[in-house]
Amino acid sequence: MKARNIILLVISSVLLLSCYGDGTGLKRTCENLYGLDPKKDLILTTQDQVDQVFTQTHVSGNVYIGQCPDKNFSRITNLTGLRNLTKIDGSLLIFETDISVIDGLDNLQEIGGVLSIYMNSSLKEIKNLNALKTVNELNVFGNDKLLHINGFNSLTSCNTTLTINVNANLETIEGFNNLTYIGEDLSIMSSNKLVKVHGFESLTQVGKNLLFGSNILINNVEAFNNLETIGGDLDFRYNWSLEGLDIFQNLKTIQGRLIIENHKELESIYGLSNLTFVGNQLYIGENSKLSDYCGLTPLMQTEGGLQEGDSGPPYNVPYFVIVNNLYNPTRQDLRDGNCSQ
Repeated sequence: MKARNIILLVISSVLLLSCYGDGTGLKRTCENLYGLDPKKDLILTTQDQVDQVFTQTHVSGNVYIGQCPDKNFSRITNLTGLRNLTKIDGSLLIFETDISVIDGLDNLQEIGGVLSIYMNSSLKEIKNLNALKTVNELNVFGNDKLLHINGFNSLTSCNTTLTINVNANLETIEGFNNLTYIGEDLSIMSSNKLVKVHGFESLTQVGKNLLFGSNILINNVEAFNNLETIGGDLDFRYNWSLEGLDIFQNLKTIQGRLIIENHKELESIYGLSNLTFVGNQLYIGENSKLSDYCGLTPLMQTEGGLQEGDSGPPYNVPYFVIVNNLYNPTRQDLRDGNCSQ
C-alpha cells in the first residue's frame, strides 16, 4: 500500500468507527484499519514498546505510535526511545498519544513515506526535528493543544504535500528554512490562534497550490519571500486580521489562480510586485478595507497571462474579477497606474 494512503485510512477509519462501531464488518485491528503489516512495521501502543526501540537505527517499514483497538494501550508520553533512529523507509505516524512535546527524534534524517502527527490531545510543541532532510509528505492535523512548531531546518524537499491544518490553538510556525521544494500543496489552514508564520526562507517552488486560509488572528506573515513559482493556485482567504500582503517579494509565476478573498483588515497588496504571470483567474473580492493594488501594476502592464473575457463553458468564469472591496479598479485602471485610492 502506498505510504500516503495510510493517512486517509486513519481518518476514514476513525470516522467509520465513530459512526458505525462494529457494524462496519471490519475486524478492528491496527493492521486492517491503518494498512499496517506486523511483519515489517513497528506498531507501538505502549510506552514500554517505544522505549525498547532505542537499539534500532533503521526501520524498513512503517512506524505507528498510538492507540489500536485490538492491542494493550498505555499512555505514551515521550519518544526518547526513538532517539537513535536515523532512517524510516516507510511512514512515521503519531496518532492519539499523550505526548506533550515531540523532541525525541533529534537524529532522524530520512522518512521515505509520510510524517503525520494527528489528533494528539496533549501535544503542545513540535521541535528539534532539525536532522530530518527528506520526507515524502508532512501532515500536522487536529492537535488541539499544539502551540508551537519550530524546526525542520535541515529539510530540503517535501515530495508531495506539506499540511498544517486545523490545530485550534497553534500560535507560531517557525523554521523550514532550508526547504526549497514542495512537490504538491502547501496548506496552512484553520488555526484560529495563529499569530506568527516565520520561515520557509529558501522555498522557491510549490508544485501545486499554496493555501493559506481561515487563520483569523494573524495580521502579518513573514515567510515565502524567495518563492518564485507556484504550479497551481495562490489562495489567501478568511484571514480576517491580515493587514498587508507584503510577502512574495520574488514570486514571478502563478500557473493557476490568484485568489485574495474576505479579509476584514487588508488595506494593501505590495508584495507581488515581481509577479508577471497568472495562468488562470485573478480574483480579489470581499476585502472591505482594500484600496491599494500597486503591487499588481507590473502584472497588468505586462499582460502576464491574464486573458480577456471569461473561460467559457462549462463554468464561464471571468479571468479578471475585482469586486466588493473598498476600491475596485478595472483592468484598464491598473494598466494606467491608477492602482490606489
